[in-house]
Amino acid sequence: MTDGSVAGFKYFQFEGETGVQVMVRGNSMGMIEIRTALEGEVIGKIPVTASEQWRLFSSETLIMLNGMLSLYFTYKGEGHMDFVRFNLL
Repeated sequence: MTDGSVAGFKYFQFEGETGVQVMVRGNSMGMIEIRTALEGEVIGKIPVTASEQWRLFSSETLIMLNGMLSLYFTYKGEGHMDFVRFNLL
């Protein structure tokens, strides 16, 4: 992923507070924004830094989500990264 790249995943059943982790690697320095719609408002952010090894990064706060929703991850920053997975906590 490079600046402005989006990865979207459908559908998940949410019921309240949700934490999000992403596993990435690369020379990235920036932020992953989390949305429930492609052009929707940002509901969470995950700061990421460069790492040659796969590394987990977590959202700064818990996100309140309810219902059947999609998740979209948008990278904003410098460099590039490989996005292998995400975890809901």
